[in-house]
Amino acid sequence: MACNSKTGLWYLRCSNTFLGSTRGGLIESNVDLHRRKPANCSPKTPKNTDLHPMKDIFPHYHIGHFVNRPEQPLDFEITRFEEMGELDIQDPHKHTFYEILWFDEGRSTQVIDYREYDILPGTLFFISPNQLHHFEEYQPLRGGSVFFTEHLFLLGNPDQERLFELTFLDNFFTTPYFQPDDQTFVEIRLTIDLLFKEKKRHDWLPSIAQSLLQILLAQIQRGIDTREKPSATKRNVVLYKKL
Repeated sequence: MACNSKTGLWYLRCSNTFLGSTRGGLIESNVDLHRRKPANCSPKTPKNTDLHPMKDIFPHYHIGHFVNRPEQPLDFEITRFEEMGELDIQDPHKHTFYEILWFDEGRSTQVIDYREYDILPGTLFFISPNQLHHFEEYQPLRGGSVFFTEHLFLLGNPDQERLFELTFLDNFFTTPYFQPDDQTFVEIRLTIDLLFKEKKRHDWLPSIAQSLLQILLAQIQRGIDTREKPSATKRNVVLYKKL
């Protein structure tokens, strides 16, 4: 196959068949090429060979943006929807952190990675870094969000496999929500309340918040494992996430 570097047309080098054009959708065939003077079809070397990655069109936000402290790169925060003020957040957007959302009352919809999900009472949603997210409908809701970074989760024990073993995080092939049975949801909510009380203390400690967070994540994982038969071993999940 060869090209005419001036016209952008593509040909078969060893036949007289013109395959098409890269411009304007032009299509021809059986063009008599042997009467044309051969052209030098070697690709021209561009003057500037620097390659630049495509810019992400969606804004990325860290935890501080969701508590109206965008100047502070926080590692942990917990908020209730009914206590949140007006946020300077564009939709859709992406996160640089993990978010666990819980819903006590109200109904609405949200979009995660271009898929729309109904929000129902007693439901948990999970958003990992770089996932696209926005609320489709802003309806009155009761519930809240737990925000945390990988740094907080690994505080004091930088074994990333512990984070990767959580099948509901960093796994774009699973549903980003979980609707536990009533008893499991009550137990999860009790842990969330302990996290909330710890964070509201003036002397709150990241180590205590981390411990409560890990209990919360373990409760969620246990509930998912009980409700759904795992489709892959944890070892395979870890290997996939390392890629």
